[in-house]
Amino acid sequence: MEALTITLHLNGKEKEFSTPSFITGALFRTAVEIIEDLESNDPERFHTSAQTEFICNVFGNKFTAEEFDNGIDARLLTKTIFATAHYVIGNIVEASNILNPETAEEAEPGE
Repeated sequence: MEALTITLHLNGKEKEFSTPSFITGALFRTAVEIIEDLESNDPERFHTSAQTEFICNVFGNKFTAEEFDNGIDARLLTKTIFATAHYVIGNIVEASNILNPETAEEAEPGE
């Protein structure tokens, strides 16, 4: 399965992190809950501590929750969480489309 990659800004440098080749099945249920949270459009269900821990777990705990929160561009935060949840449940194309929009209107900040 193709890895999902995110970029965090840590210690003044950009660092890429990719998902490991194996992601535990236990993360599937959490991914479904996160997708439901974000699709609810309820601001209280956006960017919770559980969602941040989920991201850390999916990427093999290669960074801490604090490093994720401080290293991700705020404008990409929700998109990154949503895409990662889709990736875990097997929606690889959807995850890629969320993180790599093809239209100029959806381009990532700074591009």
